[in-house]
Amino acid sequence: MSEGPAAMPRLVLDASVFLRSVFEDERGHDQALALVRDHALGLVQLIAPSLLPYEVVNGVVQALRGKRPTRQLEVEEARRILVALEALRISLKPLAPPELLQVAQAHERTAYDAAYVALAEREEVPLITGDKRLYRGIRARFPAVIWVEDYRPLAPEIEARS
Repeated sequence: MSEGPAAMPRLVLDASVFLRSVFEDERGHDQALALVRDHALGLVQLIAPSLLPYEVVNGVVQALRGKRPTRQLEVEEARRILVALEALRISLKPLAPPELLQVAQAHERTAYDAAYVALAEREEVPLITGDKRLYRGIRARFPAVIWVEDYRPLAPEIEARS
């Protein structure tokens, strides 16, 4: 069945990209924020393995403890970030352990990284990441990986307010 003239692009979202979208002083922030905005506007559909919220919470906890390159977060900021994640309604997909094992071995990745790669392979869509080690480790065998700073927004630019 045809989905119309152009189907909405779909991407597997790595937790590192969402975190870059909320931490303004991290490289790739503007592109990550543009991707999240494109998803919110219905221009792109983001999907992720069901472990995404746990990885985002872990990144937020690290920021609360001052262990991220970004400034230390306050508890209320951390809560707002998690509410924003839920509001995006990213489609979370489960993966079977044997599938994770196969992909982890094939790409020599952790099970966590393999979850994103396995989902992208299964759904036949690109994976967008801000994790340099993951990107470098899979791009030769999985060319559909996109580095976050290479993302080009679909929505028109929104003027910054003074």
